[in-house]
Amino acid sequence: MPMQKTRLLCISGSYKDAAINAEIIYNIQALLSEKDLERVVDSTSKNTQIQDSYGANDYLEKLLGCAERRFSKEKIGELRKKVKKT
Repeated sequence: MPMQKTRLLCISGSYKDAAINAEIIYNIQALLSEKDLERVVDSTSKNTQIQDSYGANDYLEKLLGCAERRFSKEKIGELRKKVKKT
């Protein structure tokens, strides 16, 4: 059930919800797997409420920065490129 950890962010329906949900994801980052992180990035690329929320983007950048310590630099680079395309 790893999807449940990231589901709130994936279905964010407003800029405010996206920011709040991104903060929650950031706060539970130690529980996220590489697949969870991919889901977060994929959700960002598909949901304009996340893309256009300044609050959400701040937390997502922090999340990717912290994830650099846990996952390969190649993987984080690939995810950063996806986020920047949005």
